Amino acid sequence: MVRTLTGLQIAAMAGVLAMPVMASTTAVVRPSDVPPPASGRTLTVGPGAQYATPQAAANAAAPGDNVQIAAGTYSGGLSIKTNGSSGMYVTFYGSGGTAVITGSGGSKGLVAVGNHSWQRFIGLTSKGSSGFGVMANGAHDLVFQDFGVDGSQDGGLVALNTKKHSGRRMRHSRHQRAWHVSRPRSADPRSGVEQPRGQKHQSA
Repeated sequence: MVRTLTGLQIAAMAGVLAMPVMASTTAVVRPSDVPPPASGRTLTVGPGAQYATPQAAANAAAPGDNVQIAAGTYSGGLSIKTNGSSGMYVTFYGSGGTAVITGSGGSKGLVAVGNHSWQRFIGLTSKGSSGFGVMANGAHDLVFQDFGVDGSQDGGLVALNTKKHSGRRMRHSRHQRAWHVSRPRSADPRSGVEQPRGQKHQSA
C-alpha cells in the first residue's frame, strides 16, 4: 500500500529533521569573584552539561581553562591531571551554590592535586574522605577560596613541599581538625594548611 503524505505532514517532518542538536543545555554563569578563563574556554559539569562529573572535565582541561561545576554532589573524587602555567590557571568553581566532591579519598586526597601547579578551587567542598580532604605535594601557585572540608579522617588541606599558595574563607566541619583562613596568606601551619606529623613544609 502506497501512502501519500500531505504537505503539512512533510513540513512537520522537515521541521523535526531540521532541529539543531544541542551539545549542552548548561549556560556558563561565572561568579564575580571567579576570574575569566585565560584560554577563553569554560568546561561545564552537571545535568545536561558537557561533562557529567568534575573528573571527566579535569581529564579534558587544558592550561587557562575554567571548569564550571553546577551546585550538587559528585562522587568519585577529583584528581588533577593537568598543570596550568604562569597566568594560565586551571580554575574549578561551583556555580549556583557549592559543588560537593565525595568519595573514599585516601592518602592521595579526595581532591588529589599531587604535584600539579597553577590551580584554583573556588566554591567547592570535599566531603567524607577516609584519608585527606585535599593533598598537594611538590606543587606551587595554588588558590583555595570559599573551600570547605567536611569530615576527613586524616587531615583537611595538606600541602607538602609547596609554595605560593593561599586560602580564603575556608571552612571545616566538626569532624575535621580545626583550621580557618580569613584572607590569603603564605602557607604555614597557622594559615589553614596542615602537614602530617614528621613531614616538613617548604613555604615560599
